[in-house]
Amino acid sequence: MKDKKIEFTEEQLDYIREVMNIGAGNAGTALEQMIGFKTEVSIPVVKSYRHVDILVMYQHIGESTNLVTAVLMNLVGQVTGKIVFVVPDKNLALLTSSIEKMITGRKKVTKDLDLSVVAEIGNILAGTYLTSLHEFCSLNIYHSIPKTHNEPLKNLLLELFPKDDAKNAKLILVFNQLITVADQVIATYILLVPDNGSMERIAQSVRQAKDKLSCP
Repeated sequence: MKDKKIEFTEEQLDYIREVMNIGAGNAGTALEQMIGFKTEVSIPVVKSYRHVDILVMYQHIGESTNLVTAVLMNLVGQVTGKIVFVVPDKNLALLTSSIEKMITGRKKVTKDLDLSVVAEIGNILAGTYLTSLHEFCSLNIYHSIPKTHNEPLKNLLLELFPKDDAKNAKLILVFNQLITVADQVIATYILLVPDNGSMERIAQSVRQAKDKLSCP
């Protein structure tokens, strides 16, 4: 069944922001434990897009030809699809060098080390956000082992939004995520891309969670 009519209201997006904010706090704690230095993950800015809005999505994340490093993970459990951690290449060196300088004894920066650091950050963020969805929306969601790619943003989004899937109006949630390490603020993104069949499940779970909060 196609999910053309499924939309998130602004109120529902606000609730998702609140849930993701708790995940961001837990992610900051986990990253701090990993590197042994104060790390903060900001309240994410949550936007939703459909296939027809893909050009607007480019503007939100960056130019379509810009290279990005993406950590792709499959969603498994009650929700299927993908969750992707995206770091624009212009921010990659700042993110990895800021973290690597904080890790004792690690001075030489290599491409493989950069990718492993980004993969671990993506793994932590995805895990804490999905845990928040589980706790506050009663959704059992897990993610697969992360795989890291470096490619133009346009290529990445076309993988998530195949042209022949346009009529299915797949929806994507984009979390604009600021990570602060050693006073350096780095812009990154989390893309939550449920399969069409899972979109209604998320929307329904958010509605039910909000209704419980509304009950006296």
